[in-house]
Amino acid sequence: MPKTTQLPGPLYLAAGATDLAVEKLREIPAEYKRLQERAKRVDLPTVRDAVEDYSMKTSGKAIEIYGDLVTRGQKLVGGIRRQQATQVLADRVNTTKSQAKATATTARTSAARTRTRAKATTTSAKKTAGAAKDAAEAAGSKIG
Repeated sequence: MPKTTQLPGPLYLAAGATDLAVEKLREIPAEYKRLQERAKRVDLPTVRDAVEDYSMKTSGKAIEIYGDLVTRGQKLVGGIRRQQATQVLADRVNTTKSQAKATATTARTSAARTRTRAKATTTSAKKTAGAAKDAAEAAGSKIG
């Protein structure tokens, strides 16, 4: 698995957006009460004009917000990466990975040795069987 040192922008965007969402959700109760009071004094034509004016002024804002959220996500992920718990986990993952590689190497080596020894045992058994056959034939010719 390749080691990545930097997460892609969309992932940072998601982390930053989540962090911003949590921050904004904490503001909802106070904002709700404030808007309730303002709603009592709203003039709808004025609101429509304000919305149109606001949308014209902020049409290019999406790219700026995207960049801000990516930066925010990078800071959040960077902070998580620098935490001691994250570093300990990374060290443990690397240790486990090394141990797994060593275990696989040991298993391969042991299997190769076992295969070699099994072949040697088979060869020795064939030779012993041949010698036993020769001895039996020699003994049979002396007896009979």
